[in-house]
Amino acid sequence: MKPISYVIWDWNGTLLDDVRAACRAFNTLLTRRGVPTLSLERYREIFGFPVRDFYRSAGIKLELEDWDRLAEEYHELYLSDESSELADGAFALLRKWRSLGIGQSIVTVSEQTIVDSQIQRFGIREELDQVIGVSNLHGASKRDLVHGFLDSLPIPSAEVVMVGDSLHDAEIAREAEVQCVLVASGHQSRSRLEIAGFPVYANLASWASAVSQER
Repeated sequence: MKPISYVIWDWNGTLLDDVRAACRAFNTLLTRRGVPTLSLERYREIFGFPVRDFYRSAGIKLELEDWDRLAEEYHELYLSDESSELADGAFALLRKWRSLGIGQSIVTVSEQTIVDSQIQRFGIREELDQVIGVSNLHGASKRDLVHGFLDSLPIPSAEVVMVGDSLHDAEIAREAEVQCVLVASGHQSRSRLEIAGFPVYANLASWASAVSQER
């Protein structure tokens, strides 16, 4: 990789290992509506943004739903599952970049109060410059948030790396002309991520090992 001066982290599925909790919550939505549930493998093959499209692809008839209420129902289920933890290698990487004087922030499609609460739980706020989430539960896109944040950074885009677990992260990184690293331990499968053309690692620990060897 090229030199890195700033890291923009994705949250869900990247720093936070929550894919199983998310899949369980979503399967409960499906069960309540008489729709066949998804295996974790199938979930990771069809999950994407905007999540409206994902819901449709899983068999939920959105024309019969109140979207706001559906989003609230999912998040109630998701937040009631306390099994999510920091991803393997996440804390070590956050500390590593900070010790090297490299700035880092989270930009996420997660609702702001939710991500703030989760970050407080894991005690990592001091490692981060900013935590930027959205103001709703719709799971649409973080494109505008990332572009706005990059415009505020006094750092060349070539020295910024986005780290995420989805093709949405890759698309935004390509548009913004920043570096990108993808981890295959989150909400989308390795086979899908490899289509993006950016480096794909099994997990954050694997990326940390590669970075150590490079440096």
